Amino acid sequence: MKSWETLIKRVLVESRKDIEWIIVLSSNGDVLGKFSPRDISEETLNEIIKIIKSEIFPHNIKHVDIMLEDESHIIIVKKGKEYIVSKTRVKPNLGKIYVILRKIFGGEVSE
Repeated sequence: MKSWETLIKRVLVESRKDIEWIIVLSSNGDVLGKFSPRDISEETLNEIIKIIKSEIFPHNIKHVDIMLEDESHIIIVKKGKEYIVSKTRVKPNLGKIYVILRKIFGGEVSE
């Protein structure tokens, strides 16, 4: 498999700024790869880790889309034992983002 950084760069190029940042986390919350033009706050990262460690993912849920107050989204996709977490711009083209994530990471990412 290609490196996480290579896959992340492909997502960012194809999303054309619909995705602001993306990180890949292990199931215990370790960062395996990331791209962020600014630091992701410790609070945001801790909230994401709480979600992936919760009982939501161990069953048959493949992804979670959280709409924030400003209408941007945090999308968390389970891929094997890793989690791809992306933060979108305000009012993104979600259909395009889901197609890109499915194309690059494979799996069941859908609207």
